[in-house]
Amino acid sequence: MMNKKAADSPPRRFFSLKWRALLVLSLLLLVINGLTSLSFYRNLLQQFEEERQTVHAKQTKELEVLTRQAPERLSALADLIPSLDGMSDSLASGKTRAITQTFAQHWDALQVNAAIDIAQLYARSGQLLQGWKAETLREPDLSLIQTYVDQVNQTERPQIFLDCIHGCVQYAVSPLLVKGTSTGVVVLGSTLAGLIVSFKEVSGSDIGILDIAKDDQGQTAPGERRIYNWGVRVSALTGLEANLPLLQSLAVQTPSLDQISAGIRIGFDGRSYEIKLIKTQQFAIQGGAYLVLIDDISQATAQIRQAIRQSVIFSTIGLLLSELALLAILWAPLSRLRTTVAALPLLAQNAFEQVRRIVGTRRRRGRFLDEFDVLGETIVSVSHQLERLQTAVEQRKGELTEANDLLEKELIERNRAERALHDSEETFRVMSAAAQDAIIMMDHAGKIAYWNAEAENIFGYAPQEVLGQEGHFLLAPSRYHQAYQAGYAEFERSGQGPVIGKILELEAVRKDGTEFPIELSVSATRLKGQWVAIGILRDITERKRAEEQIHKLNEELEAKVQERTRQLLEAQDELVRKEKLAVLGQVAGSVGHELRNPLGVMSNAVYFLKMVLTDADAIVKEYLDIIGNEITGSERIVSDLLDSVRTKPPRPQRVQVRDLIAESLEKCTIPERIQVRLDIPDGLPPIQVDPMQMQQVLRNLISNGMEAIAETGTLEILADREGEADQVRIRVKDSGIGIEAEQLKKLFQPLFTTKARGIGLGLVVVKNLTEANGGRVEVESEPGKGTAFAIILPIAQ
Repeated sequence: MMNKKAADSPPRRFFSLKWRALLVLSLLLLVINGLTSLSFYRNLLQQFEEERQTVHAKQTKELEVLTRQAPERLSALADLIPSLDGMSDSLASGKTRAITQTFAQHWDALQVNAAIDIAQLYARSGQLLQGWKAETLREPDLSLIQTYVDQVNQTERPQIFLDCIHGCVQYAVSPLLVKGTSTGVVVLGSTLAGLIVSFKEVSGSDIGILDIAKDDQGQTAPGERRIYNWGVRVSALTGLEANLPLLQSLAVQTPSLDQISAGIRIGFDGRSYEIKLIKTQQFAIQGGAYLVLIDDISQATAQIRQAIRQSVIFSTIGLLLSELALLAILWAPLSRLRTTVAALPLLAQNAFEQVRRIVGTRRRRGRFLDEFDVLGETIVSVSHQLERLQTAVEQRKGELTEANDLLEKELIERNRAERALHDSEETFRVMSAAAQDAIIMMDHAGKIAYWNAEAENIFGYAPQEVLGQEGHFLLAPSRYHQAYQAGYAEFERSGQGPVIGKILELEAVRKDGTEFPIELSVSATRLKGQWVAIGILRDITERKRAEEQIHKLNEELEAKVQERTRQLLEAQDELVRKEKLAVLGQVAGSVGHELRNPLGVMSNAVYFLKMVLTDADAIVKEYLDIIGNEITGSERIVSDLLDSVRTKPPRPQRVQVRDLIAESLEKCTIPERIQVRLDIPDGLPPIQVDPMQMQQVLRNLISNGMEAIAETGTLEILADREGEADQVRIRVKDSGIGIEAEQLKKLFQPLFTTKARGIGLGLVVVKNLTEANGGRVEVESEPGKGTAFAIILPIAQ
């Protein structure tokens, strides 16, 4: 099959290794020579750049020295003006004419010998006395000079500044000191032409000053040289005739001065130049100016080009010689290699004898062998081995034919078994897909190997998301992970575990991270010699919710039963109380009248005895008082008994609260051990009640309060308006023993009392009479701190 395919493919062109080797080596040598030349060229350029940097550093240093010396020289010269012949006497006289005539005698010497281009004398007041300047110099800025003159007059300290607005002139402003006293100010100015001439002599490079200040009228002064593209004028320039056209040509090519600040190289008129601008702090005081350095680098660039040409020539010669040497060395061996390789295809055609004949005739005779000789001998040896192998193959071919027939029969049987297994697996998949529970299988390593459709519905994971994942870590909450790690090792070994063969209720985690309850049954089986776990899982969220709902309903039903039981008990207690009241009413109706008559007679008798026995001793009077108090208490009990079973309809009328309380207190006997405090604000509105009934209510509350105070104490009666409502609150508060919380609920029940004496009807009367008058009763108490009763009554309309 392979031979047929090779025969059908188009023939490939043969390209000898000999020519390939020569071509590759030639290219390699060419690249090496090119890289060598390039490296040589880069080294030359690097050396040239380093040399230029050294030159620039030297020039910058020389400029700094010159620019520092120039103002120092000018300032020193200004300080020497008072010492000139005759100047000291003229300045001491203070006469303007004498001063100017004396200085005029020295002006020519200063201009010629000291290169002074401008001189001015100012009086101590700052007035200009006289000024001199060179004919070629432009008019100075007198206002600028006047500013520095005023500073020097004030401080008597010299000033130096550079004005590049009017031609780049260096100025020294110095006080004229005569015997330590300032008599005026002298101003000396010198252009920077001397500076650039000195630099030219020291460095050999051309230099110029470019002034970027403009005239006020924007016009060019006579004889002025400008470079319009840069917006500058040439204040000074060495080699003016050659260098000015050079700068003008450069300005056309490069209009921006910022591109030249770092240095630029240009070819002009057949030569090469390097031009660099320098703007130092000294030249940025008034106006703006640049120093332009011009170096002729034609000779250096020519030397570099010459060196490169020589390097290329020598490299080319070396390349040719290398090619000839390679050709001489490789020609014969590669020719033998080509003949040997051409014989190799004959091995595939079983022409072993022909191969040995071709290779054997090409073997080199000599003392030493090379790689090609070894290759030839190897091919001859291989031909013998292939010939023996060919014979063995023919013998083996018959054996393989028989084995192939047996293999085909085995393949038929295997295909039949695989189809049966496939049918079984398909049946299982159909059954598990239709199952209402999730079916998950995990292999011996705990990774998910099967995931049915219901598992996808329950957990939200598609099969491709979970197959091969750690099932317990993916589907179980983190609190179960430690237990899983502890038990799964035993399962992997023996197929046993704490959950195998059991039905459990646990929690699982969906894809969105929410937990939900499940019912899980796990079984173990062996598959391909290893234990696997099959889990059948059911989401019991709805069942749990229903159970929780049933539990909640049971709790609510239990609470309702308890509440209904409590209501029935209260109703039963109320029925008993009503029965007691009914009986009490019957007794009160028959006994009340019978008791009141004897009590009235007894009360009259006590009163009569007190009137008759005026001379009785203290003991008799005390006992008469005791009898009177007991008769009064008995009458109040009879009244409470009658009022508790039959409340008369009230007769409401307008009553002042203060009067109602005062009248109630008058009818009560207050012991000396009890202090009564009243807090009744003025302006309290009247109330609409039956005064007799409400006096009875207050008397009962006052009597209860006094009885609650065991020894000494305080009884407070307070009244105020009940918030924004149309009601008034009256509080009776005692400092007695107080009432327990469980007894507060029974205070208004008939026949319930917390006192040693009494029948438990007083508060019943209070509640009935207060409610009959449209009010209500409230009580607050704390054991050990006292009790406060409040009655809330309506305000009269």
